[in-house]
Amino acid sequence: MENHRQVQRNFLKYYLDVKEEPEGEVIGQLYDLSDKGMMLLSERSLEENMEMDFWIGLKENVNGKNMIRGRAKSLRCVKDMDFDKHRIGFQFIEISREDTETINQLIERFGYNINL
Repeated sequence: MENHRQVQRNFLKYYLDVKEEPEGEVIGQLYDLSDKGMMLLSERSLEENMEMDFWIGLKENVNGKNMIRGRAKSLRCVKDMDFDKHRIGFQFIEISREDTETINQLIERFGYNINL
């Protein structure tokens, strides 16, 4: 997959479910994260430029929070043969400063990065 990113990829030490608001249906598992967007591994594919409200439940409190909420737009969806799932790239379009800080602390505490 061609790298379209302008920010560093940050992987977490564990997968977190990303759910769609308000139904709570799992969209996919968080694959990598930055304060600008995220990539999910998902059983389903999504169209590009689809906007959705989401939430990410955290395994423990980070920045005094147990979840991150926001709105994101899908930028691309590619079938990943290694995982037999889809990789869906999202850009955050609405996210609070508090949730952005929670993302940064989550990355600092549980993240790592590799150069791809």
